[in-house]
Formats: sequence, C-alpha cells, structure tokens
Amino acid sequence: MVLATTKAIDPGDVVLGPRATTDARIVETLRNGTGALAVARERWADHLGVSEVRLLEFLECLEIRHGMSEAEWREKVQDAAAGARVRADQAAIAAGIQQVREWVKAPRRTFTPAQLSAAIDSLRLGLQGARPLFVAQALERNPRADSATYSVDWTSLFNGDEPRQRRTFTDPAAARALITVDLATARQRLRAAGINDLEVDGPMRLPLWFAIGANLGSTAGFTLSAQARSGLWSSAVKPNDQRDLQILLPGGDLQSQRGRPWAVSVSFATDIGEDVNEFLADAQPDIYHIRARLPSPGREALAGLPHAQAVIFQLRDELRALRRALRPPELHLFLAMPGACALLLGNAWDRMPPTWTYWDLGMPGRYERAVKIGN
Repeated sequence: MVLATTKAIDPGDVVLGPRATTDARIVETLRNGTGALAVARERWADHLGVSEVRLLEFLECLEIRHGMSEAEWREKVQDAAAGARVRADQAAIAAGIQQVREWVKAPRRTFTPAQLSAAIDSLRLGLQGARPLFVAQALERNPRADSATYSVDWTSLFNGDEPRQRRTFTDPAAARALITVDLATARQRLRAAGINDLEVDGPMRLPLWFAIGANLGSTAGFTLSAQARSGLWSSAVKPNDQRDLQILLPGGDLQSQRGRPWAVSVSFATDIGEDVNEFLADAQPDIYHIRARLPSPGREALAGLPHAQAVIFQLRDELRALRRALRPPELHLFLAMPGACALLLGNAWDRMPPTWTYWDLGMPGRYERAVKIGN
C-alpha cells in the first residue's frame, strides 16, 4: 500500500520525522524506537485496537510517498494513460479526478474491467481509433501536446525569442544529453505500454525529426508517421521503383579515402551541396563529402510517399555499401527535405556509422552541430 501526497513531512512529527528515506517506509524506525517513539507505537496500536505486532505487520506493507510536485504526478498520469489508451489533457484529468472523488464518497464497491471501461466511455476519455501521438516541442509549443500519448518540451534549450530564431542550443552539451535521455525514456515507456505505431508531430527542425526517427527506429520495432503536404506519411508504406537519387562522390582514388570521416549532404528540397562545401572548407577541410541529390531538388522533387521511401532506402543501401569499402569512423549529415521525410530517414538509419546532424543557420555556408546518433 502506498500513501501518496504532495505535502511535505513535518520534520518535528514524532513518528514521521525520523522515517527512513531510502525505502519510504517507517516500520523499522517504529519497531526499533524507544522513548517517545515507543509511546507513539503503543498509542497507535491502542487506537486501532490491535497489538503492536499486528501494527508492525501492517507497516511492513506501507510506503509513504510525499512531496512530489504537480508536474511529477502529471507525468505519472501521462505514462499510465498511454498504456490505457485514454486522454491525459487537463480537462480529462479533471474529469477523472472528479469521478474518483464520487467513488470515494460512495459505500465501498469493486469494479470489473468492463465497468471501468464503461465509466471511461461515459466520461469520453477514450482514444478509440486514434493513432498514439508523440509531440516534440522545440521551436514553440504545440496545443496537441496536451492530448498526446507522450510529449517532450525542448523549447527552453534553444537560443532565440521566437521560432525563426531558434536554430542553436543555448548549452549544446547539456541539451544533447537531455534529448538523448528524453528519447531513451520515451522509447522505454512507449514499448512498455505496448505502443509501436505512432504519429510524430513538432514543431522542430530537421535534426530533431531525424533523431526521433533514429531513436524510434524500425529495428527497434517502431512504425512512425508524420503529416506532410500530401497527407500522413508512414514508414509502413512500401517504396516504389523510382530510385532516382544521384550519389556524387569526389574525384580521385576511392580506396585512398578509407578511414576518413564522411560528410553527406542530402538535397531533396533544395540543393545544399555548395553550401556544405563552403562550410567544410573552413570547419573540416579533410572530410570526404558525398552528395546525394534528386535530379531537380525543390518543392515538387518528391512525387509522394512511395517515392520518398524509395530514395530513403536507396540512400541507406548505397551508403552501407560504401561503408563496407571505406570504413568511415563517423558521418556528418546535412539535410534539406520535409520534416516527415527526415523522420522516415531516421527510422531506416540502421547499421550506419555514428552520425552527427547539423543545424542550418539560415545563411549560405553556415551550419552548426546539432545532435549525434550512435556512439
């Protein structure tokens, strides 16, 4: 049994003040207590009309969880709601609390699973037919986060007062560490809740779309989807035969490049090859730059989801083949594509070198490291 409260313990309380903090129990403190504690133990047993031995037997099964914040309790509700497939927005939580209050006031009763399901339906708390939703807030807050199955808020990690300015981390090392932990936690909790097919929503820039896809990858058992201009794009859709991605390698002997790190610029929405070249000339002049581009990068370059899947798998497969020959220690990835496409690319990013993604700083030839995938 757990007694859970947001209240803090009065340090002057005779019984609870000297409680154990390692296991949230008071039984050993009370069992071994002398003086005022021994008197309190006797009075407590007399009040309940039981022996002190029986009181201690009960306290063996009691934990006292106290001082937890509102945010911590809401996180617990969100985790439980994900598995139960019920809403976890503020209105839903308020409705659930009120219902439980009514049950507490009534005479003692038990509920079957069917009765609990009926109560959830009557309160309209269920998410029937809705795909589980993961919301990552980075550029600004998203109202869908309130009703999402799972959400993270990274807005405080970025420089800038409004979305267009938020292109870099205030503290890169701390931000990367937090995002890594948040995505690992999301993967564990979604898997524990039996959720492996979900929609992802932002707002965020391409490196984070890619990072979420890679952390919730296909080899980990996840199917991901996101809204694109032509509708919902899902990693479950099979690619078509339009494998028209052009892979352009620098000149020279290929084997002489063995063991060098790679830069890979992926130009779907616009051609960023020259911008990346300009950046690398100053930042990493010895890196091996591989250009991947569609024949005519632009808004209409991708004919739809099956075409996007085709070039995603073409890029992955051709990079894997080059990796076997050249053994790069790491890969530096520069993206120009729709967010949904970056998510699906990350979802398919398996058996690849440790990969750095980069923020586009909005000026020609200007980039900055974003997040790293893999060790």
